[in-house]
Amino acid sequence: NYFYGEYTKLKIYRSTDGGNTARDIYSGIGDAGNANFTAPFVLDPNNPNTLLAGGASLWRSTNVKNPEPSWTAIKSPASTNISAIAVAKGDSNIIWVGHDNGQIYYTTNGTAANPTWTPAANGLPRRFCTRITIDPQNSNLVYATFGGFEPGNVWKTTGYTAPWENISSRLPSAPVFSLVVSPSNSRALYIGTAVGIFASADGGATWSPGNDGPANAFVEELFWMGPQLVAATHGRGMFIAGSPLSSRANYR
Repeated sequence: NYFYGEYTKLKIYRSTDGGNTARDIYSGIGDAGNANFTAPFVLDPNNPNTLLAGGASLWRSTNVKNPEPSWTAIKSPASTNISAIAVAKGDSNIIWVGHDNGQIYYTTNGTAANPTWTPAANGLPRRFCTRITIDPQNSNLVYATFGGFEPGNVWKTTGYTAPWENISSRLPSAPVFSLVVSPSNSRALYIGTAVGIFASADGGATWSPGNDGPANAFVEELFWMGPQLVAATHGRGMFIAGSPLSSRANYR
């Protein structure tokens, strides 16, 4: 029955009755009102009581279900706002954040009162980081996507100190808004872009367009609902894949 949503600029709301009613819970987030228009926030996949929210700083609540959640800044501001947040499934200490200018940081002690943050953006584009995705089966495998109608908007690394690899070969020069990994196959990737959905069956070495899905549409969000892949577009509705493990999945 707990739903979380955002008005704008990190003004987060919570529903405790399945969406019938909602109230704001952003009192205590010092950046609320000054964050990105659509600011990132994520529930810890390992603890439904913990929520992370990104403005100039990274904010954490460990009691987000309380009537009045408390918030603490756990990452100091960088030169631009936070635009992407990811927490590793199975280990809440592993957190990655991306920024408007393409800077990326990670921590391996994210549950500490004052986590240690390490920069990890060498070789990456210096443009808006739209999404960071951690493989749910291998927390060493991390993906970063970027905006801009330019080539090179999908990257991956296989370890904290490993170099980033550009896996955007033959993708159109368009913003990539979302990337998800199949929960049952780490080599199966799906991305939502400004021109539709693309899929890879080989970890990003090659990509195919999702011809049965929303084509020529801004696909701003991809997520799993059980075994099925759901795509949310900007103004074109939502689509659900009937067979998401195929790069030729049928959407409806």
